[in-house]
Amino acid sequence: MKCIQTETVLCYIFLSFYIATGQDGMLQKPEAQQSGHRIVGGHDAQPGELPFQVAIQRKFYFGSGSFHWCGGSIIDSEHVLTAGHCVFGLPTAELIVYAGVLNNSWQTAQENRVVRHVTEVFLHEEFDIDTYINDIAVLQVSPGFPTDNPDVKAIPLREDIAPEGLACTVSGWGLLGDPEETKPQILQVVALPFITHDTCRHIYRNYTDGSIELGMNCAGYLEGGKDACNGDSGGPLQCGGLLTGVVSWGEKCALPNYPGVYSDVAYYKDWIAQQLARSRTKFIFRM
Repeated sequence: MKCIQTETVLCYIFLSFYIATGQDGMLQKPEAQQSGHRIVGGHDAQPGELPFQVAIQRKFYFGSGSFHWCGGSIIDSEHVLTAGHCVFGLPTAELIVYAGVLNNSWQTAQENRVVRHVTEVFLHEEFDIDTYINDIAVLQVSPGFPTDNPDVKAIPLREDIAPEGLACTVSGWGLLGDPEETKPQILQVVALPFITHDTCRHIYRNYTDGSIELGMNCAGYLEGGKDACNGDSGGPLQCGGLLTGVVSWGEKCALPNYPGVYSDVAYYKDWIAQQLARSRTKFIFRM
C-alpha cells in the first residue's frame, strides 16, 4: 500500500474545481483520495490523550479551506515530525498544521485548536518514493506552538531500540478500513505491540512489493484486525510515552501476516537533530 500516486495528485487537481464552491457535500471527495494509512479497529481518542498528535492539511487549489492529508507529531515548540511521502513534491505554502484537535475539520470550531502554517520542510535527502526508504521529514511551523495549551504538547523521541512486544498506540483520522470508505470525525487510536526490525524483516521476507530496510520497524498483530491505514501516514507510533515510529506503509490495512511498517525514530535520531539545528540556524539568519 504505497499511498501517493500520480493518479491521486491529478485527481486532486480535478476535484479542486468542485471544491471551490465550498459545499459541505463536496468536502468528502478529496479526503477519500488522500495519502497514507488510516486507523482500523480503534476507538475515539479522549480530550488531552494525544496532545502531540497533529493533522497536516492541504489547502484547496481554489477557494478557501483545506482537506486532511497526513498526520504528524509535535517534537518541540516549532517542529513536527512526519513521513517523507507526506510532503514529497508539495509546495511548502500548501501545508497547514492543526494541533489541539480531535475533529480536524477546518470548519469545526474547537476551543484549544491551534492552526499553524508550515514555513520550512526538511525532507530526508535520500528519501525514495518508490521504496519508502528514509520516509521521514521535519516541518517547521510559524509562529511556534503555545506553551499554555494543555492539548498541544511535544512528545520526546525514543533514542534506543524498543523491545519486542512493547505496548504502543498509533493514531490518526484516516478511513476505518480497506476498502471501507468510512471516515471518522474524531481522532482514532488503537493499541498495538511493537515488532523489531529483524522480526518484521522476517515476516515480510516473501513480500514482492517492498522490503523492510534499515530505518524501518513494525507494529501490529499477525492475526490482523488492528492497524494504521490510508490517511494516517506520518502519524505517531508512541510506545511508553516516547515517539517510536512514524506511520509509513504496509500491505493494505490490518491484513493477517502484514503488520504496519513505520519509520524508526531511534534510527533517525541523529538526522532529526541535524534538521532541527539547520532550522534554528536559518531562523537566526532570518532575524
